[in-house]
Amino acid sequence: MGKFGYFIKSIGRNLDEYAYGIEKKKKSGFEWRAAGGLNAINQMEELYIYKPWGAIFHTLRVQLFRFAALALISFDLFVWFCVPVWAMVIYEYYLALKWLGKYNISAMKILVLTAFFELLLFLLAPYARRFIWFLVAGEWVV
Repeated sequence: MGKFGYFIKSIGRNLDEYAYGIEKKKKSGFEWRAAGGLNAINQMEELYIYKPWGAIFHTLRVQLFRFAALALISFDLFVWFCVPVWAMVIYEYYLALKWLGKYNISAMKILVLTAFFELLLFLLAPYARRFIWFLVAGEWVV
């Protein structure tokens, strides 16, 4: 076959690996996962009797933890960097509400609970940041 044939085959292998890497990266991206999640939620049957309470509470805990982490890091310097993250988290929260709706759980009650929790987080976040700074630097910022 010769060196030229080997060179052509190696280029083909490299291009194939590159294309596979791009496709794999594309499928693992946020928009791919979110679209798949919305499609799966729309295909679900509505269940009223047997509810997976463990999964429901886990989903609510994850969403509230994401809101808590974002409330903690969303302040003057980082607010513009957090906008895309907020958009992604709010969309995943929307997906969680749609999923909870399949189990006949009121989205309005969950929204009110989350709004109250988020308001509380934004009120406590400056003090939490000061406390973290105190633990790191050893001085209380006024």
